[in-house]
Amino acid sequence: MIASSVARSARPFDGDHDAFRESVRRFTAAEVAPVLEAWRSHHGAPATLFSELGKHGFLGTMVPEEYGGGGVDDIRFVVALVEEFAGVGATGLARCLALHAGVALPLLARVASAPDHRRTLEKAVSGASVLPVAAARAAEESPLRVQLVAGASYADAAVAVTDDAVLLVPSDLCTSEVSRPLGGLDSPHGDLSVDSADVSRLPRLRDAGGTALVTRDLRFWHAVVATEAAHRALRLTVDYVGARKVFGTALSSFENTRNRLAEVAARLALVRLYVDSCIAAHAEGTLDAESASVAMMEAGAAHDLAVDQGLQLHGGYGYMREYPISAAFADAHYLRGQEQVFGNARRAVAEAALGFEA
Repeated sequence: MIASSVARSARPFDGDHDAFRESVRRFTAAEVAPVLEAWRSHHGAPATLFSELGKHGFLGTMVPEEYGGGGVDDIRFVVALVEEFAGVGATGLARCLALHAGVALPLLARVASAPDHRRTLEKAVSGASVLPVAAARAAEESPLRVQLVAGASYADAAVAVTDDAVLLVPSDLCTSEVSRPLGGLDSPHGDLSVDSADVSRLPRLRDAGGTALVTRDLRFWHAVVATEAAHRALRLTVDYVGARKVFGTALSSFENTRNRLAEVAARLALVRLYVDSCIAAHAEGTLDAESASVAMMEAGAAHDLAVDQGLQLHGGYGYMREYPISAAFADAHYLRGQEQVFGNARRAVAEAALGFEA
């Protein structure tokens, strides 16, 4: 209805991905959407959600079978999982699952050798624990502090990305306190901290591709979540203006309403095409840092546009929690705040595309 036929036909998925997506869609319709608002009121989804996702085989598609995973090195299955959660309004969980299944698990699987690595992988694949990703700035002589880490409250370990290292943070070397952001409330969050004396003891994941690769993936997943969340915000608004009447006339019949939503739809169609090209490139192993940075910037801006216009067209109702656009607006600003932990994407584009020196 909203995306152009060009954007729909260009989606880089095949029949296997579609079947997997349909399984996730049935799960979210039955197990997520009906209780989403309750989760937002109680510090996020319960730990049992992740166990159920593990039982369905949704979490470890990219992890080798020897660790309990699906053994399929194809990022598009994780994209389908993440998009379906974002599509029902579970933006916080979509981001949490993207970092768990799309960043942390494949990363640890590439370097798994020690017994503790195997145990961490197996628990994360089964959903017995969450493996969050925390982007932080830390030196060996200073403590590591990261706020609002998605999934941290259910974690036995975490992946910490600093300026110059990718670290595995076991639970016995860190403390975690439940935290509550303004948006993304459907996901559990926690503040992680590691004392300065313990930072130097954290094992480094030396063969994980380095911080540059992880940063690229963080930006890529941000774009995937923001794009799907933006489409949902537009769908919510289209439904609202079609049902809402002003002086007996449907709000959707006004020229201003149609023009504003047409602008959003056009922007999202272009962003979808670009993000889909990044999905295809990632699946082929050719996604570069510049493209991921552009995708994050443009998807984030389009998401902001969609929720801003949606909130405005809802009028005063847009500020009421009874209307889903209110949560969508808060989620967009939550995602925008999370962009800051991924480094400066604009600087990366300026250096790669414009030739400016670092």
